[in-house]
Amino acid sequence: MSLNRTASAALPFLIGILAGAALLTLQQVMTGGNFTFPIVSSSLFAFSNSANRSVSQHVDKPDWLTSAASIGAAHEEIRYNTDAGPVESKLNVHLVAHSHNDLGWTRTIDKYYVTAVQYIIETVVDQLEANPDRKFIQVEQAFFYRWWQQQSENMRNRVRALVASGQLEFVNGGWVMHDEATTHYTDMIHQMSLGLRFLRSEFNVTPRIAWQIDSFGHSATQASLITAQAGFDGVFFSRADYQDVANRQQEKKEEFVWRASKTLGESAQVFGGHLYWMYDPPPGLDFEDSAAPPFIQDDPLSGEVNVQKLVDLFVQRAWEQAKVTRSNHVMFTMGKDFAYTNAILWFKNMDKLIHYVNLDGRVNALYSTPSIYVDAKQHADETWPLKTGDFFPYADSPHSYWTGFYSSRPAFKRYVRVCSALLLAASMLEAAVGREALQAWGGDTDGMDLVGSGVGRMMVPDFRALDSSGGPGDREGGNTGSDSNGGAAGVGTAAAGSGGGVGAGGAGGAGGGAGNGGGAGGRDSRAASTASLGEAVAVAQHHDAITGTAQQHVNDDYTLRLHRAAQEASTVLTSALAYLILHPPPPPPLSPPPTTTNSTAPGPTRAASGANPANTPAAAATHPAAAAAAAAAAATAAGGGAVPHSPATAGADTAGGAASNEDAAAAAAAAAKAAAGGGDVSSATSTTPHRAPLEIQHTVMEGVSHGRQGTLQGTQGEGPHMNPYGPGRSHKSMHWRGRDLLVKAGEQLGGTERAEGVEEGMGNRRRLQERPKLLLQTCPLLNISFCPPSQSGLAPSKTLVVVAFNPLASARTEIVRIPVSTPSVVVTDSTHQPIPSQLIPDLLPRPAVRSFYTAAHAGVRVTPLEQQQGAMSVVFRAEVPPLGYSTFFLTAARPGAAGVATSSSDWSLGLKQQRGRNTRSKKGKGKSKKGKKKAQKDEYEEEGGEEGYEEEGQEEAVEEETQSEGEEEGEEEGGEEVEIGDGVGLGDEIVFGKVVGGRPASRVFFSKTSRGMTRAELIKPNGKAFATLAAANLSSDMLFYSSAESGAYIFKPTADGALPFRTQQRVPIRVLRGPIVEEFHRQVAPEITEVYRVYPGENYAELGYSIGPLSEDGYLGKEVVAAFSSSIQNGGVFHTDSNGRDYLKRVRDSRPDWTLSVTEPIAGNFYPVTVGAFIGDGAAQLSLLVDRAAGAASLADGQLEVMLHRRLDTVDNKGVGEPLNEDVCVEDKCYHLVVVGSLRFTVFPDSRAPPGTPPQKASGGAAAGAFWRRDHSQRLLSPLQLAFAVESTEDLAAAEAEAAEAEAEAAAAAAASTAPDPSAASVDADSASAAPKGFLWRHSLFQSAQQEVVRAGTRGSARGRAAAPPDVYQLPRSVAITTLEEVSPGGILLRLAHLYEAEEHPVFSRLATVNLRLLFAGREILKVTELSLMANRERASMRPPLTWELDDSDGSEGPEVIMGQAIDNSTLVVELGPMEIRTLFLQLTT
Repeated sequence: MSLNRTASAALPFLIGILAGAALLTLQQVMTGGNFTFPIVSSSLFAFSNSANRSVSQHVDKPDWLTSAASIGAAHEEIRYNTDAGPVESKLNVHLVAHSHNDLGWTRTIDKYYVTAVQYIIETVVDQLEANPDRKFIQVEQAFFYRWWQQQSENMRNRVRALVASGQLEFVNGGWVMHDEATTHYTDMIHQMSLGLRFLRSEFNVTPRIAWQIDSFGHSATQASLITAQAGFDGVFFSRADYQDVANRQQEKKEEFVWRASKTLGESAQVFGGHLYWMYDPPPGLDFEDSAAPPFIQDDPLSGEVNVQKLVDLFVQRAWEQAKVTRSNHVMFTMGKDFAYTNAILWFKNMDKLIHYVNLDGRVNALYSTPSIYVDAKQHADETWPLKTGDFFPYADSPHSYWTGFYSSRPAFKRYVRVCSALLLAASMLEAAVGREALQAWGGDTDGMDLVGSGVGRMMVPDFRALDSSGGPGDREGGNTGSDSNGGAAGVGTAAAGSGGGVGAGGAGGAGGGAGNGGGAGGRDSRAASTASLGEAVAVAQHHDAITGTAQQHVNDDYTLRLHRAAQEASTVLTSALAYLILHPPPPPPLSPPPTTTNSTAPGPTRAASGANPANTPAAAATHPAAAAAAAAAAATAAGGGAVPHSPATAGADTAGGAASNEDAAAAAAAAAKAAAGGGDVSSATSTTPHRAPLEIQHTVMEGVSHGRQGTLQGTQGEGPHMNPYGPGRSHKSMHWRGRDLLVKAGEQLGGTERAEGVEEGMGNRRRLQERPKLLLQTCPLLNISFCPPSQSGLAPSKTLVVVAFNPLASARTEIVRIPVSTPSVVVTDSTHQPIPSQLIPDLLPRPAVRSFYTAAHAGVRVTPLEQQQGAMSVVFRAEVPPLGYSTFFLTAARPGAAGVATSSSDWSLGLKQQRGRNTRSKKGKGKSKKGKKKAQKDEYEEEGGEEGYEEEGQEEAVEEETQSEGEEEGEEEGGEEVEIGDGVGLGDEIVFGKVVGGRPASRVFFSKTSRGMTRAELIKPNGKAFATLAAANLSSDMLFYSSAESGAYIFKPTADGALPFRTQQRVPIRVLRGPIVEEFHRQVAPEITEVYRVYPGENYAELGYSIGPLSEDGYLGKEVVAAFSSSIQNGGVFHTDSNGRDYLKRVRDSRPDWTLSVTEPIAGNFYPVTVGAFIGDGAAQLSLLVDRAAGAASLADGQLEVMLHRRLDTVDNKGVGEPLNEDVCVEDKCYHLVVVGSLRFTVFPDSRAPPGTPPQKASGGAAAGAFWRRDHSQRLLSPLQLAFAVESTEDLAAAEAEAAEAEAEAAAAAAASTAPDPSAASVDADSASAAPKGFLWRHSLFQSAQQEVVRAGTRGSARGRAAAPPDVYQLPRSVAITTLEEVSPGGILLRLAHLYEAEEHPVFSRLATVNLRLLFAGREILKVTELSLMANRERASMRPPLTWELDDSDGSEGPEVIMGQAIDNSTLVVELGPMEIRTLFLQLTT
């Protein structure tokens, strides 16, 4: 294009003279690099000879008006030449227009959208249409999706045209730009897939470039998995250590080939680049610089023409950047945070810049995108350096290490982990039942405020209709985002949720109503699904969300979004579990296969052929009240009365009532016969093999928010989050809602809607059928031992039903801990057989904390004294099948009754003692000083709160005397120590752990003198004794770093190093022992409580902690670490995981890519840990697993520490603008956040098997430690999901008997309908009635594997893994299901991940196989399509990765890469090599 202007005859000549004089100095020669450019002799202005514009004349027009009109006619639109492309002989400067739009930081998501983002997108669209040469990249799809939902079809078509032309290019494509240090790879995939599937569905495009420009350091997993394996051609970022950057610039290594996975090697390498100017424009070229924007003045009539100055600056910046990279291409990022709210400002100036720079000729400027830039680099005749590993830790100056955010807002980090686990489990169950079936059956969401757009339900393209180009043949529509008008503003409070510390990240939030149809206060009438939680979890991966680097009110908004979505997903989970329990599948058309039994859990599991494992009628009668219920039912039926708790005549006509009574008599007779030890119930007949649809009532316990501005409302029921139990209800009545278990067919809770319920062929025999309701709910505050159904529902006539769902693909045995209020409890399994259990006091967190946080989050006021008197839990081992559930029943019993939970032995030293307890004294050394002393108060009591250590009315406590004045530090204190209880012995040493069965187990040693852990061992049986496999002296303590300059991002401790909380050696301790768990408690400081847990027979121990409220004590900041010290000599080497994938080697005070100048010896050695870390010395290996992302370091040999909590009164000047000081408030009382959590640790041998050792024999040593880390990290990431219901014991037994009868009738009818003759029908009916029937209390979603041969090494019992029934398929231990969700009716998205690295384990680091036919019970797989990692295209349609030539010195070889072959549709077997992930779309029968 040329610059055109129309003027009068004389004016162009005058302008040409002025322009030539003004721009004379641009006619120069500039040399740089290998390029020399000639003098430009032509003028920078080019004028057209287009005709003058005609001006209409009026006779009476005055002369001055005519002159003005002539001047105006001379000025026509200027057109600049902007169509330049790359020029081979010049330095090409690629101008990439972008806007970095954070999904929350100093403002909430909604505020950013309303004030900036919507204008950015709209004005960019207008400006791209104004000039077809212009280009722009769009990154964050959460914002774009929200904008897209608000647009007309005309606007959408305009955008589609821009995308098709390449002017608008999507890069990265994720829902957000995720963090890379604190995110887990499954969540990274999830959020990326959400955005990429949207783009494919709407635009049929797949972004080529990953754009991680604002995350604070960069992970190996980002490069190898999220970029390379996802099919991206390159990744660009802007934050790397300042020393690394200087070294790379000196050696021209700013751009490189990134081979981050040693396992996947070259197959997962990708082109990477560090942006030279961060992601801002080069200095002096920022057109939104608020101080001095460099607008290009090229009007010759202006006295401020600056074209020459800006062209010179542009050329200077280009050559400055070219000196540190390779080839004749450089990239200028023309944008910054929330740029382009007025896009014309940027594009008009860039038009001029390109035009004049190219006229100058020294360099070539062009509009470009990252994909165009990478293509140019790939076609250049260059070799490239190789980068391995990651870019952690990140420092931008000598004393500014960005390692604090690894642990910032630990409660929120935990809550994200909890919600992610809930999302996976609920999605699995939703897929198993089917969304349509679940919603049609009873997905009641009345009374719940739902939020979220439902975007997750429609993001997968229709892979059944892919066209030849690999794109979808049609698009699926989506729901309008519920967050679209006004957004989530908060309701005065935000939710806390479970697990994340006592408060999951704080909340509170400013009030303000929500927008229309969305945000915090909008009501969404659609049925519950997991889509909202999928969206909320995706948003939480944003690099200012999960990192804890947003302002407090923004973090409150993240928490609120997660909480609301978690409520909805919990409804899905409880609904699906109840559906499966109450809806056993129909019997098979032929005789059922033989049932299987399990010695420890006789409750069978449903087989593929249709066997329905549950209780037989006889088994049901073994329930304590079964016989009585049957007898009562029989008597009632005989007398013509109504069945208790089941209104037989409600809503039915007379004939129906009579039929019901007649049917009740038959059912009662059958139940009585079963109770008396009788045989089958085949005499009852039915011609319908299916029971009528069953109902469900489900409730979700809402957590009530906290925050500096959020206060607890005094009246229950005020606002949607004030009372989780509904208006006028308390936690004591919530679980039952006044309804019995048996509800007549068609009767809806809260209404009288009738269902026809007439079964075909039944005549007058059975018109209406009883329909059980299972009132399941979740308890999100279990981490503070608060669960209303378990604590208030164990009345003598009630049964607590506990359903435990296992999201893992292998059977497991886990310790389940449930708070109860009765000291005598019996726990039974799914067959109502008692199982071992233990009753143990709840000491963590302490009563004052529990009292405060139940008020903050649940609106329930319980005094600390009441908490202390009633705080206890029952603990038992739960065996759960793979991808299935088991049900357990808790009932109150008389003390000493058969099967009652064992009470824990209790011994304490130096603790408060209530009068009347058995005590014994032991004289200490030195002078003794006896006396009674009030317990030290914590921050709650000091500020006038009633939640102190000692409450009014509590009996006086006996406390050991503190260190006497004048004693030297470390000297054993004088005075009389008080020992309370029995069971420890008189020696100094306390030993936890023992061998159970033939498996290795952990033993942990504690000392009364040191009041802490001293040693850890791994032992195994050896005849009548045991052998030690590994041992290490091991201790741990809670320490803190004092910091005056740390902030949300930066960790900058003082030179003092870690300081002890303990001012004395002999802290109070308490020991609890029993058959299931042994606990060692110690009060380290008023704000620090620890508990070490050892589970007899298990090969690990656990450190639980409660930290806070952290007092200042004269410090400007406290950063708390759990420091483990051992005798292991690791030589400065330790390993940390990379987003839960590879474990990377770290070396203290060292970096693999350059010689480190140590400026911060503490902060500079902290690395991000998502799941775990370990150290070893060839003899012993110490492994540590975390329950949330954190920072970890090994600052000395044998030492491993993890940062758990931070309280800071200073800011680090990195932009967030407020200190990291989280408060929790109830009314007018505010305290600093308390964090509750746990760490798992163990000691294993560190020996390596010599080459050539058979794999099975090489599985010990370091390989065993690797297996433990992988296995337990999966168990921590996907914990058992618990659901609770309180039912009448009598009604429960009667309902089971009735259900068993119905199942027997259905089986008999099915057998009769397919039998060739009556005698065969009789035999089949007898066989069917002998099979387990009734409620499906234990079930696996996997199909029967009776006739399948499972690969060796993939089956069998192992630690923490229950022996699955022989007809239940289990995935290999090296494979995990990371995604299982329904994306359409019968359409399942399945993602399988190999968990092991190459050479990590001799058995599990090999090719693994999965048989898809065995995954889904009773459903046939019609078609399998393999997709890309992100499920946005078929794998077969993916382009091969770009190839890059490496420098000669960078071609190091790694282990052999093993990858699975293409899926054979005849066998449907999937192969996975180490670290491989495969994504599949399965079309199943519905």
